[in-house]
Amino acid sequence: MSAVRMSPEQELAIALQMGDSAYPTGTFAYSWGLETLIADGSLSRRDLANWAGAELVGRWYGLDRIAHAGGWRAENLQQIEEWDGVIDAHHWSEKQRRHSGEAGAVTLTAARRMELPAAKDISASVAEGRMVGHLAVVTGALHRASGLQLRTSLLMSGLGFLRGQLSVAVRLGKAGALEAQAIIMEFLPEIAKRADPPKPGEWPRSFSPLSDIAQMRPHAMRLFVN
Repeated sequence: MSAVRMSPEQELAIALQMGDSAYPTGTFAYSWGLETLIADGSLSRRDLANWAGAELVGRWYGLDRIAHAGGWRAENLQQIEEWDGVIDAHHWSEKQRRHSGEAGAVTLTAARRMELPAAKDISASVAEGRMVGHLAVVTGALHRASGLQLRTSLLMSGLGFLRGQLSVAVRLGKAGALEAQAIIMEFLPEIAKRADPPKPGEWPRSFSPLSDIAQMRPHAMRLFVN
């Protein structure tokens, strides 16, 4: 998908809109295992900062960041479909695979209704079964089509990942809003350092066994999907 040329001010304005916590990305309904860990006592309030840092490195940096960058770098719909297939193969858990596609579908629905560039074509590909439409892949492609540079897009991805994790704790009553913001502030330098675009040929990988297992475990009282 061709990138839109725009001024730095225009790019900043779009980044602020698409990075807003109220922007419908499809992730609001998911805890990615955090709800289960809090519910069974495996994760306490004092562990949140360490948890956030571990997930940022173990999951976002090695998997979501690379998936996102590949979606951004895809120059046409066929390349998006091919890269989505690569990312699909790296989701070893069926629940992870399904939830990533569900969240991507919500993002695409919102993007299509807002008439964002490329949203219609990507949505049609998902509907016709040519790709799953994983959240990180479609977000990267939509960011490029909307005019965001890759590094800006990756910064948004990292911040959105961290904010999403901590918002789960806030909604579950295990952290205050200011407490969550303090943790985000603590990790902003880490996000900035790790938001460099991956090298061509760099493959996705992740190591977050606690959240991986938690996403697959049953838990009766659920506010979130996983």
